[in-house]
Amino acid sequence: MKKYLMVFILLLIALPGQAQEMRQWSPIRSKAHATAKLPPGAKPVEPSQPLPSGTLARAAQEIAASWNSPDFKKLVSGNFYDQQRLTDAMNTETAKDARLKVLNSHSASMLNQTIVPDPQGGHLRVSNVSVILETRAEFNDPKQGFISAPGTNEMVMEVVEKID
Repeated sequence: MKKYLMVFILLLIALPGQAQEMRQWSPIRSKAHATAKLPPGAKPVEPSQPLPSGTLARAAQEIAASWNSPDFKKLVSGNFYDQQRLTDAMNTETAKDARLKVLNSHSASMLNQTIVPDPQGGHLRVSNVSVILETRAEFNDPKQGFISAPGTNEMVMEVVEKID
């Protein structure tokens, strides 16, 4: 009996230690999560209205064109976590001649869409969209020569349209 009790106590001590090795859970973006953070005066749009054709492709190309330039900071939302750190890293860690190319758009998911009052009168439709893009960063390395680094990235874009 004492032997089984010792094994049970040992398991109780050992198991919580193993659980600490697991990685942290990250919330999955969803419509419910996105609509929980609506700005004051915003009304959700259900069902979501489609964006004008080519809007996301143009936005992705604009981001790629301004990547690694001073204009990039203007495109990053003030709500972006650690915006200054991102732009500082781009200025110090990225090769000066680096360019980003958007090769393909894999998918786009509407996270939320709201109608908000426009400060200049009327209303704006604000759409938050998650877009999966296939990209390639290209630059010249002094030691290795031309580098082409492909990647798949998720971008969450906020598209603002005047509706009336």
